Amino acid sequence: MAIKIVKSAETGDNASPVELSKPVKPAKKVKRSLPVGAPERIVMYLATGYSSAQIQEMLKDEYGIDVSPSLVSYYDPRNPVASKKLKQEYKALFWASHRRFIERLEEIPMAHAATRLKRLEEVFNKCVKAGDRKSAINCVKESRIDMVEYRRAPDAGAAQSKPDTAPKGKDNE
Repeated sequence: MAIKIVKSAETGDNASPVELSKPVKPAKKVKRSLPVGAPERIVMYLATGYSSAQIQEMLKDEYGIDVSPSLVSYYDPRNPVASKKLKQEYKALFWASHRRFIERLEEIPMAHAATRLKRLEEVFNKCVKAGDRKSAINCVKESRIDMVEYRRAPDAGAAQSKPDTAPKGKDNE
């Protein structure tokens, strides 16, 4: 039979020993493994700028699993603590995915000032109709910031890397 020394609640001093019917065992660490492909998904989501909360939600939708924010950050090679333990293959995947994401930024419509301004105008109009003056003023401020960037851009409004172009076909080559 195991004996456990119990501290007195009033004084904090050791009190009489208490006999336990079962021996006290230290808690075992349960190692849970992620489904096949989940670590790679986490790495690629991190590489493309998703937050831990967004990644948790996407893993819940895709795999039906709940993961902690600390598990997500474990797969981030930019995290100095996690980076030491992270497999080299995940580090390589992260940086390759991140590089591809950055190189293809011009394909994202919101990367272009003209698109952002058009969408801000739509939001502004909805705010005005709803009587939300504070949000409408914020839209005006954001559009002013975008206009400054728009005027500085080499192509006057095009994305920093490439302008929007129509798809090439027989008629417009």
